[in-house]
Amino acid sequence: MRLPAQTNCVTVETPINGARLKAARKNAGLRQHQLAARVGTTQGHISSIEVGRRGASIEMLTQIANVLQVTIGWLCGGANPNLTSPGPISAESILDDAASPPGLVAFAGDQKLVASLAVQSDEWGTLRALLPAGRLTKQGYLMVLLAIRANLDNTQGAV
Repeated sequence: MRLPAQTNCVTVETPINGARLKAARKNAGLRQHQLAARVGTTQGHISSIEVGRRGASIEMLTQIANVLQVTIGWLCGGANPNLTSPGPISAESILDDAASPPGLVAFAGDQKLVASLAVQSDEWGTLRALLPAGRLTKQGYLMVLLAIRANLDNTQGAV
């Protein structure tokens, strides 16, 4: 079976708290069509997310969070809306945090994999901020990290 040349590794739509998305969009002074243009979607898709009819891919969720200057975790219902964290996040801090999800702990505990990927503090922060509807495995967190990196490569290449 052949896969298409360009296949996203994460295609599952992540639920977003629509009221938070709307509040962050308004706080940024953006209308739905303006946010849509910045993240490469339609005004209708943004509207559907805000009223809870749709979610967003990890790639789009990352773009929305970056444009609105909030965390992915906050958009999905977590606590802190700010991008800044109290300190650098590392594999060790993930392992030391009893609240870390099991899949993320397994990922952070794989020292060879973490070293070969050279996971950065901001990437750990993004992975920690995710509040997926289901449980992510070690492989799931790896796929999310790769999707985030692919999205950043695409947005930086477009400049």
